Amino acid sequence: MDEVELWRRAFCTYTKEPGVLQAWVEHVERVGPERAVEEAVRYIRVYGDAPDGVTLGFSPQVLVAAAAVRGMQGREPALVVVTSPEVVAGSVKAAELSHRVLALFRESGLVKSLYTSLMAPSRDVSVDRVLSELTGALQRARGDGVRVLDISGGTQLVPVAAMRAGLRRLTYTYPDGEYVVVYGFEV
Repeated sequence: MDEVELWRRAFCTYTKEPGVLQAWVEHVERVGPERAVEEAVRYIRVYGDAPDGVTLGFSPQVLVAAAAVRGMQGREPALVVVTSPEVVAGSVKAAELSHRVLALFRESGLVKSLYTSLMAPSRDVSVDRVLSELTGALQRARGDGVRVLDISGGTQLVPVAAMRAGLRRLTYTYPDGEYVVVYGFEV
């Protein structure tokens, strides 16, 4: 498939095809993060301010989109990233692609700071513990200059922790089939 089709299928839709997302990440690795960010601009619509930071889960598209939006608005594309230990280590299959894109962005300087936190409860980890750790990580990110946070990555606990951390300006990033929409709002 050509590059336009690859971007449309992997970036602009909620793909159910792991091979398509894998091919897109390989493309990002091949062209490099700066070029990928430049390419992403063609596929993005923005409503509001660019995020200063993102919560990164198992979908690496959010990181690429946020850096692209910052560039579109004439800002330095480097971001503050809050993510899980699984993404940082690439320790579970679902986190592998986000891990690879994060590593690439870190190497190139497109990640200003990285904060790690639990994001999901489990048998051994309570919701209270996740909220406490995540709120702490987001407070550190706020202290590092994050005023607008993209809450697309991570779990449903991210917006709750963002509110507890005093972050009121948020963005939500989603594909609409034709573009990736970065939608800003205040709570």
